[in-house]
Amino acid sequence: MPGEEWKEFLVETVDISNAGFLEIKLTSPPDGNALFIGLAKGWMSNGNKRYRSNVTFSEDVADKVISAIKKCLDKAQEIKNQGN
Repeated sequence: MPGEEWKEFLVETVDISNAGFLEIKLTSPPDGNALFIGLAKGWMSNGNKRYRSNVTFSEDVADKVISAIKKCLDKAQEIKNQGN
């Protein structure tokens, strides 16, 4: 039905600066036939969340994103270890 709300199953918020945050959300459309993971970048203003940008993708794409992030973290650790 038009106007039905997406279901939220989990919302995690990570502080990334003084007022900035990254919000990670697990949702599904009203029909419940799929699950999506959304990333939203925003900031706090007078106690209210304000959003700057977002991206939403399916679970299979989320696995690829997580894998890419892990590769970046591994490379960062490798670079740090070279300095020691």
